[in-house]
Amino acid sequence: MLLLFVICGLATADNGLWLSYAPTAPVPVEVAPPDTLPRRVKKTDYPHGDRPQNYSYDLADPDNLKTEAGDYDEKSGMYKVGSKLGENFLSAPWLMTPQEYGRWTERQQMDRYFKERNDSLFVHKGKEKFDFSNMKFDLGPAEKIFGPGGVQIKTQGSAEVKMGYTYKFTDNPSLSERNRKQTSFDFDEKINLNVTAKVGDKMDFNINYNTDATFEFDSKNLKLQYEGKEDEIVKKIEAGNISFPSNNSLVQGASTLFGISTELQFGKLKLAAVVSQKKSQSKSVSARGGTSLTPFDIQAYDYDENRHFFLAQFFRDQYNKACSTLPTVTSGVTITRVEIWVTNTGGHTENTRNIIGFVDLAEKNKISNPTQWNPGTTDQPQNSSNTLYADIVTKHPAARNMSETSSELAFLSGGVDYEKVENARLLTSSEYKLNSHLGYISLRQTLQSNQVLAIAYEYTYGGQTFQVGEFSADVKDGDKALIVKLLKNTSNSPKMGNWDLMMKNVYALGTTTVQREKFKMDIKYLSDTTGVNLSYIPEEAWKQTTLLKMMNLDRLDDSDKPRPNGKFDFIEGYTVDSQTGRIYFPVVEPFGDWLRQVIGNDAVADKYCYDALYDSTKVIARQISEFNKFSFIGEYKGSSGSEIDLGSMNIPQGSVRVTAGGVELTEGTDYKVDYSLGKVTIINQSILDAGTNVNVSLESNEEYGMVRKTMLGLNWSYDFTKNFQLGGTFMRLTEKSLTSKVAMGSEPLNNTIWGLHLNWKTQSQWLTNLIDKIPLIDVSQPSSISLSAEVAQLIAGNAKDVQGNASYIDDFEQTKQRISVSDPQAWMLASTPKNLQYGTLSNDVKYGYNRSLLAWYYIDPLFTRRSSSLTPGHIKGDYNQLSNHYVR
Repeated sequence: MLLLFVICGLATADNGLWLSYAPTAPVPVEVAPPDTLPRRVKKTDYPHGDRPQNYSYDLADPDNLKTEAGDYDEKSGMYKVGSKLGENFLSAPWLMTPQEYGRWTERQQMDRYFKERNDSLFVHKGKEKFDFSNMKFDLGPAEKIFGPGGVQIKTQGSAEVKMGYTYKFTDNPSLSERNRKQTSFDFDEKINLNVTAKVGDKMDFNINYNTDATFEFDSKNLKLQYEGKEDEIVKKIEAGNISFPSNNSLVQGASTLFGISTELQFGKLKLAAVVSQKKSQSKSVSARGGTSLTPFDIQAYDYDENRHFFLAQFFRDQYNKACSTLPTVTSGVTITRVEIWVTNTGGHTENTRNIIGFVDLAEKNKISNPTQWNPGTTDQPQNSSNTLYADIVTKHPAARNMSETSSELAFLSGGVDYEKVENARLLTSSEYKLNSHLGYISLRQTLQSNQVLAIAYEYTYGGQTFQVGEFSADVKDGDKALIVKLLKNTSNSPKMGNWDLMMKNVYALGTTTVQREKFKMDIKYLSDTTGVNLSYIPEEAWKQTTLLKMMNLDRLDDSDKPRPNGKFDFIEGYTVDSQTGRIYFPVVEPFGDWLRQVIGNDAVADKYCYDALYDSTKVIARQISEFNKFSFIGEYKGSSGSEIDLGSMNIPQGSVRVTAGGVELTEGTDYKVDYSLGKVTIINQSILDAGTNVNVSLESNEEYGMVRKTMLGLNWSYDFTKNFQLGGTFMRLTEKSLTSKVAMGSEPLNNTIWGLHLNWKTQSQWLTNLIDKIPLIDVSQPSSISLSAEVAQLIAGNAKDVQGNASYIDDFEQTKQRISVSDPQAWMLASTPKNLQYGTLSNDVKYGYNRSLLAWYYIDPLFTRRSSSLTPGHIKGDYNQLSNHYVR
């Protein structure tokens, strides 16, 4: 038996496995030549020459075994090359001259390069998997047209489909067995897909589809773009969602288009054409100093209802006199403490209390129920102004219990003389605004028609302190109701004793902030003879006095000195509340009793005074067209600083164009745009400080889909030289109406706009030399001279599909208005014809003698229900009475 001891060394490299062995004793072994071995193994050390090829049994070399050049030997001028294990050569290195070393390294790099190319083209390419989200294809010969890069398609997004099955069973005997069961499928899909494709380096294709988009025009976005090279005629072709910028500032382009656009160049001539469907409408907003000026036009009948109340008749009577010396108030009153209660409609549990509000509490000169209460001795409102408070506290203390209030106060009319409210809510100081000197409150929110408003307050006058009503701390027992002053009943009507406490001289501008700067307001009167709004009453004695001055709104100048200047007196807190945007007249009844006093002639005053505005409801006063002729016209500047509200949302990107004083501004430098909220913010402070007129033009998608619009556009420019260009713009917009009969103001457009522009510039050293001769001026650079000229014309046309080229005010076709006879609110008193007796009278009861009249009666159905246990017996058994149609 022959024993053979072998010492084996194993190492791995990137090209195989090597084995070394050594016999412990000389043993005769026949070894075949290396080239004839069936499984060959490369040498461990190959200091020079080509690297051996890999063999099937070879393993990778270890990381610490490398074949590389060693240190350069300066003495011999040779390079050491060999296999190193760590820092030492395995055997004696091979020495190379610099020329040999260069050829060896060049051969190694060439082998490495061709191996990487071979792997990328054949080895790794076959292992690539098809990816639907990132697809690539070769163009082949088509690369000569579209350029290199092939076809690349990237898909991103999500698609969700929900499927359901609905089964309904209605156990209703009146339905058949088949109709009691209902089955249906329910599908809901959501798609948000974005596809980006490239064909070579010239064509791009983008598509975006989102079913959850807020607006229909945002749900689909498609764009195909081809860009040519610098030396090609076709510079660009776009299809899908495109835009058409105009090169003439007098002609506004369009940004929200769907169609085809192209850019061509023939030598010095450049053309840009578009054929598209327009998806937006153009509009503009003007502003000054970064803040828009908002006009207003308010009718006199449209006062701010159910929000402003006098605290007592005393303050209403003193109001005109106290405001006659504004901005100084001469009332002598200072209200120090208030508690305001309203009906608890929101179910609040904190700061609630039972209250009983009395109309005549703290009233002396105007008691609505004089048969019950006797006036006191002092004119100032207080609990002792009449005998009401003392009688309730001493004679009817049980009225504080909500369950006994109605029976205890049976001698009064509930809802008219008093209101009881359980769990009334105490308003916080942020829910109202108190004028402590003029004696009125302004609520932040309008009261509902069925809500009750009551108050308890304390004030000082003439050095004395007075109290009206009871505060929460005055009655410790929370179950006992508070006695307070009633400012508004559940049913607020002119018949109520506190009707005059609601202020009817306050008007809302429809904004939350108003600046004194740029505020303008004028009072107008619509003249029947001229048909125009006048600033004065058309009477000979009053033609030189404006209505603004007659209403005591033009007493002061800009420095608040008593000198009229023809402008509205802007007095913060008295004539204007800038934080809520409201106008306060310094007189209680500006178009009623006050106007009558100013005119001083009842015969003349009867023709103009709008008395119904104060002694009737707002609805009735509006219907009296004979006196409903006053209005307030003006404009105000909001306090939004540098913001300009465009009045539209989701504005198309890039469609906003801003000019200041006729000069176009740059987005990002002079202003920025919030396209989603529709706001422009001026960031150039010099524009704000100068108060320059700012004009914003934009395109809005609000009416997209209502009218079909087709737009054709052409821009051309010819460069005679690099300093002289001539160009033009042509645009044609046509609209197709929904019907052949169009309403006035909705006529379809058929307009054409053309324009020309010229630009020239040059440099002049002669001009520089001329300027340099001016004393104290030293210039050396050439002067620049530029000239720009533009012209444009709008040619309006008629739409071809409009019947008869006419607009219709109302053709009354298929017009029907249903008015129920059983609804009294749908009817109103008819006017008496003038040709009948008493028909020409005015403000006379006899005028209604010949008026048509309808009367409504509501009878509880329980009286006619024979099966109802609530029907009284004497009616249920009387068939003759039940058969009477008046009963039915």
